[in-house]
Amino acid sequence: MKLSTHRSTLRNLILAAGSGTLLLAGACGKNSSEIGDLRRNLGNMLGLVDEIPAREAFLMISKEALLHIISTSIDETHDVSDSVAGVSVTATGRTTGKVGINMIPDETQARFDAIIDLSTHLEIAGQHRPQSDIEINIVAVANSTSRTTKSFSVNLERAKGFDPQVTADTTLEVTGLEVNASGWFAGMKRRRAMEQTQATIARELPTQRANLEDRIAGEIKSAVNERAGQFLLNFNATLVKTFREWFSDTGYLPGKQVFQTTGDALWFSAVPDSQINGPELGFKAPRRDEGFVGDKISPLMLGISENAMEHAVEKALGGKTMPLAAVSQALVAAGALAPPSLWSTIQYSNIMATFPANKPVRLKFRDGKLHVTVHFEAIRQGAIGQAPSALELTYEPRLADDRNIEFVRVGEARVVGGPASPEANFLLSLVQTTINPGLHGKFLLPFPDLSGVIPALKELRLDFVRIEDGWIRLGASFDAIKNAGNTPADMPSRG
Repeated sequence: MKLSTHRSTLRNLILAAGSGTLLLAGACGKNSSEIGDLRRNLGNMLGLVDEIPAREAFLMISKEALLHIISTSIDETHDVSDSVAGVSVTATGRTTGKVGINMIPDETQARFDAIIDLSTHLEIAGQHRPQSDIEINIVAVANSTSRTTKSFSVNLERAKGFDPQVTADTTLEVTGLEVNASGWFAGMKRRRAMEQTQATIARELPTQRANLEDRIAGEIKSAVNERAGQFLLNFNATLVKTFREWFSDTGYLPGKQVFQTTGDALWFSAVPDSQINGPELGFKAPRRDEGFVGDKISPLMLGISENAMEHAVEKALGGKTMPLAAVSQALVAAGALAPPSLWSTIQYSNIMATFPANKPVRLKFRDGKLHVTVHFEAIRQGAIGQAPSALELTYEPRLADDRNIEFVRVGEARVVGGPASPEANFLLSLVQTTINPGLHGKFLLPFPDLSGVIPALKELRLDFVRIEDGWIRLGASFDAIKNAGNTPADMPSRG
């Protein structure tokens, strides 16, 4: 039996075993995510399952979404001045075309080619007077088809473009020639001028065609570079700069971050250190239909694991001490809590809360809900101290509309732990007097509007928000993509 057959048989056994363990999940007290981890680890350990590399966060921009961002309508008219057979001419041209995209798979950076196919039609007319009594009128038609390839790469430093490559095929044909003469021997002068002009056309037309083709290619290059430069400026100012400054430079995302491309998408991923081999990122880029993206597919998807969010909060709050009133202030800033009274603000301003250095906030994405537990290592007012305690809140996220995410509160805030004596339970007092009475039943988280720098993002619409298996995932698409029938789809069965 061939090795590949062995591997196929063993893979089927592993998948079957994984399916069998699901039947025992209730008896073993394990949830589906734990069973999935067991199955995944077993397959990876034996090297038999092409598993999805672990990730902590991802942004996926599909090929069609990226094309929508960079694409532009091409239907332009323009005036051209040139010379045909020694005659100065003017021409009116029309250029039409379309933009395509080719994703280049790369695991260390994102790479793609913008492909611009153009057709240019020129109607050329001119008049020439070699001497005062001779007038030459010429009409010509030129047609040019071209393909321009502009390559781009994206990493955490910047997005950049490369010099476009243009291939063109141009025809140039003189469709009308008229020579008029006046004065003595007008007929002879006209015939002689016609013969000379025809000879010049026969001799010079191939050169003129080549010159025209070079000129069209040069103008295309210039136009593509100008538009690509604006796109790169905006792309760097939004996506690349944001991800570098928010996640890479600050360390808010765990592990390493990288841009990648597959045949159908551009990816930004945060990868745990355990998935990195040596100085290079030793993992493959994902596919859109792999499990960690969830059970819905949209042209744009964003996913963040509970571990990544806990890591970010730990970077911001771990080991820090601040007024206990800052808890209610944070809820007010999020829109979840009505502003407390002035007396409440003063009452709790001199009570100091210290967060633990590790995991000050625990986040659990389970059963379609976000469970938040804020831990306090100590809460003190002068000499009076409160034992370690925690504040628990639960929300259910859903779409309010295609631009806003709505967080619906489930139950009231709850205090866990703390001292036996009620007079020293500052956190419980804050919850009872300020937080629970002022908590809104829901609050909105608006989707940021980036259309000021990338106009195409004005059409961006949210498709879904989902919580499942330790992740929160968002899906979005563009109006034009939706209208073309590419709506979010359920994931195909992965067996």
